[in-house]
Amino acid sequence: MNPLCTGFGQYDTHSSGKQNTAALAGQPYTSVTEADILAMVQDPQSIHKDDAQWFIPSDYLAIKGGGVVISCQLPARLRKAPKKPVA
Repeated sequence: MNPLCTGFGQYDTHSSGKQNTAALAGQPYTSVTEADILAMVQDPQSIHKDDAQWFIPSDYLAIKGGGVVISCQLPARLRKAPKKPVA
């Protein structure tokens, strides 16, 4: 499994928007491995949820445009065919 996108706390954004003056603005997100996540399950963080580490189940770490993390393209086997409209 590829490393997944991760950050820390509810305000962790790497958006390069003009309102974001954080040091990491415009930089790619860091990553976390499956082993790191399993280790956190075994030994949970002792920190308020607002500041805790989070992850997005995507290996896309870059930012795009206003800083929104782009959703990953699902493999064909996980995509459902569009429903046909009822006549």
